[in-house]
Amino acid sequence: MNENKDILEEEIDLKRYIEVLIKRKKIIISIFLIVVIPTAIFSFFAPRLYDVSLIIEPPKDSQGKYLDTPQNIVKIIKEAYTHRIVEDLNQKTLFPLNVTQPRNTTLIKISLKVKESNLKEGKDVLNTIYQFLTQNYKQTVTYKKDMISKKIAGYKKIIQILNETIKEKEGKLNLLGKRKAFLEKEIESVSKNIKRLLRQKDKILKEYNQDITSQFFYTTTIQQMFNYYNQLCSQLENIKAEEKDIILDIKNLKKEMEWEKSELERLKTIKNLISNVRMIQKPGVSFNPVAPKKKLNIAVAGVLGLFLGIFLAFFQEYWEGSNNQKA
Repeated sequence: MNENKDILEEEIDLKRYIEVLIKRKKIIISIFLIVVIPTAIFSFFAPRLYDVSLIIEPPKDSQGKYLDTPQNIVKIIKEAYTHRIVEDLNQKTLFPLNVTQPRNTTLIKISLKVKESNLKEGKDVLNTIYQFLTQNYKQTVTYKKDMISKKIAGYKKIIQILNETIKEKEGKLNLLGKRKAFLEKEIESVSKNIKRLLRQKDKILKEYNQDITSQFFYTTTIQQMFNYYNQLCSQLENIKAEEKDIILDIKNLKKEMEWEKSELERLKTIKNLISNVRMIQKPGVSFNPVAPKKKLNIAVAGVLGLFLGIFLAFFQEYWEGSNNQKA
């Protein structure tokens, strides 16, 4: 029984609310229109704002790591824009600035909301912000590059010295080659002469067995030829040993020079990794205006006007009811 009574009371209350809304519909509609119409007029006639944006990448060191955190760069941009950049440009209007990081990147997007008539000024402001950042990190970047450049110069000097040493040894090797060729030819000639003298000696001994003078002459000459032959062979062996050492030295020097060159290329690559703030996307203008958002403004105004109208309707009903009870 009590449950039925509660349901009946709820139905009566709901019916009363609907009656109040119908009774006070004029004030609800009036408030709704008072809020929506000015909002619509403002939205349609307000100056259109465009988004002028620039995307940059923070400066990097020799290991490809950032010299500064994107969060700190964002802070620097905001402070510089407020206190320095606008003054440097003699900018009377302070365009709304928004600095964000695109999702899942370390890039920084700098954007301004500007009127259609101020698009050029907006681009100038963004370019000035970019120039300010490059100047801000220029000293650090230059110092790091100079340190690498000094190392590169050192490696170039070492490579030059190694190259000169290799050429010097190759020149010496060339002379030794000529000397070796001469000795080999001379040894071959002496060897032939020794063989010829031995044949002549044997022939004379057979024909003139008693000729001691001829025998002594050939023996002495052959002995001298053998001594000369041995000297030539000794010189040839020394040259071959020296030639072998020089070839080994040249091989080691070339190996060392290749290593120095690889280090030089590595340093050049490292130097190229060091970079100042880079402009990933030049200042550009959004295709469509970003403000005012007409549909959104009217929708919000409509909801707000409707709630305000309903509130005033019930408030008026309550006020009149209270006065009637007092009377």
